[in-house]
Amino acid sequence: MGKKTLAKQKRLSKARHWIPTYNGTKILKGYKKKFSVDTPTALRELQELGMEFDPDYIVAVESGEKHRLLQLQQRKQEKINNDATVIKKVGKNHIKVNGKLLQTNKKWSQLKQKQRDWIYENVRLEHQKFVDQNDRLPRKHSKKELIAIVEAKVDERGIWLPSYELENGIGKYIDRLNRKADC
Repeated sequence: MGKKTLAKQKRLSKARHWIPTYNGTKILKGYKKKFSVDTPTALRELQELGMEFDPDYIVAVESGEKHRLLQLQQRKQEKINNDATVIKKVGKNHIKVNGKLLQTNKKWSQLKQKQRDWIYENVRLEHQKFVDQNDRLPRKHSKKELIAIVEAKVDERGIWLPSYELENGIGKYIDRLNRKADC
């Protein structure tokens, strides 16, 4: 477990006693390490404790911190982009995609009721939109297009289910909606 940062008042109280005992040349770095704070916090608190820094040094530290944060964001984005394709087989019926464990043999019936209801609602809305735009019911190819649209929404939502299971579950529901519309 990492260091835990003290509350500001306790930290300042301890720092008053620590500063005279510090033997190094880089007090900002020492303060950051001793009290587990970031650079801007360390700089601000040392100034509150009466330490004076050259204005050029303060500007350099602040611009360095901005540059460090920008690099950190870029590294995170690169990691996300690189991890987007990482698929690793784990066991007989599981794969790990972007650090998330997925069951490859998951069934439609294993979805939570709330998830199924959400999917059904989206299918119903897309079905209605298709009928309104085309003045006909979705059959064969248009049914597959409808399934693809809903599948994209399901992926966006983060609900994972193998494609063939999703197609079966959605396909049956579209057929039911078509039969209702025929009556």
